[in-house]
Amino acid sequence: MQQFSAWSWVCFILSVAMLSIGFYKMYVYESPLIEYWEYSEGEEELSEQQPGQNAYVMDDGYNYVINGNYAIAYFVLFGVFFISAWLIRGVELLEQAYANKDTSLK
Repeated sequence: MQQFSAWSWVCFILSVAMLSIGFYKMYVYESPLIEYWEYSEGEEELSEQQPGQNAYVMDDGYNYVINGNYAIAYFVLFGVFFISAWLIRGVELLEQAYANKDTSLK
């Protein structure tokens, strides 16, 4: 029965991780087009281009769509792991009840 309890906790931990990653993908975004300019001797030069955070292509619209799809996938995984954890816990409780010959499930 300890095995069920361990699997239940693993599913709970994974569900919290998936929920966190989903919100991270949804709310943390930095455009890859942020550029830092140096002004030296009256000329503008592109000094460096910082990579974006959660950015995959060079267009903001596409990145928002991609991050939205990733967030939905992580939220679905959250639901799967969360429901699995409760189902595993329910099976464990049913096994304990039948082991005690108590079928009333008070």
